[in-house]
Amino acid sequence: MTNRLLFSEIISLAHWWKDSCGNLTVEIAALEPMLWKEKDKNICDVVKELKSIGFVVTMTTNGSLLEKYADSLKKAELDLLRISWHSMDSLIFNKITGGGNLKTIERGVI
Repeated sequence: MTNRLLFSEIISLAHWWKDSCGNLTVEIAALEPMLWKEKDKNICDVVKELKSIGFVVTMTTNGSLLEKYADSLKKAELDLLRISWHSMDSLIFNKITGGGNLKTIERGVI
């Protein structure tokens, strides 16, 4: 069992928000948004759909999966990406993130 919102729930909520509030900026954050997936959909599909509704979409990530999703996020037209980058020292980065690899984030940024 999962506590994550389903794709259809996210999009339904986005339509409700747009119709009710009119604010068309959304920040995808909390925990690690790039881990979100449902069957054949991933966070890039969420970004793409939110953009098609008219939202400005930003995201904060720890960057651990950036290398995998950077091109897809660009194609989905993500407006802004923030990276929670803990250190430029690979040993400190590894310790702070509980095993994260600084090189993975660097490759994702490049």
